[in-house]
Amino acid sequence: MRILLSILLTLFLTVSALAQDVSALVNALGPGSFKDREAAVTALVASASDASVPVLEALSAGNLHIRKSDQKVFITSAKGELLTLTDPAGMAAAGDVPKTELEKVKVNNALRKTIQNALGGLTLFSADTEVRKKAAANILKSGDPSALPALEKAIAA
Repeated sequence: MRILLSILLTLFLTVSALAQDVSALVNALGPGSFKDREAAVTALVASASDASVPVLEALSAGNLHIRKSDQKVFITSAKGELLTLTDPAGMAAAGDVPKTELEKVKVNNALRKTIQNALGGLTLFSADTEVRKKAAANILKSGDPSALPALEKAIAA
């Protein structure tokens, strides 16, 4: 019984630590310069977190916001004068807030290109054919030669 309890406690602590790590990676997308955000995107992709794709898609679409009160980053969707918040760490609903309580995470063209390449690499090996097609199109659209090895690897697979 003690062994089972010990295993369950270890699993709980591991899951909790991973969620905190993902939160820190996502929150790093908010403050700083565009170069800082580019580094945060790279770190998020390297984490291989399940949150990577939805977070990067939201960032690319302009649906990633920082809550001004605590600098926490959320995926958002419009709901009239409010924004509905989703916590990226667990994709759990986090309520609705007035738009004035949030600040959009800004993206420039260089960062947009980094996001496209990252999304392409992350989704290129999806089990869903349509997701793979979209990923390949994003890689080709970016025109970044550094993304070609991932595309070639996917074609060979």
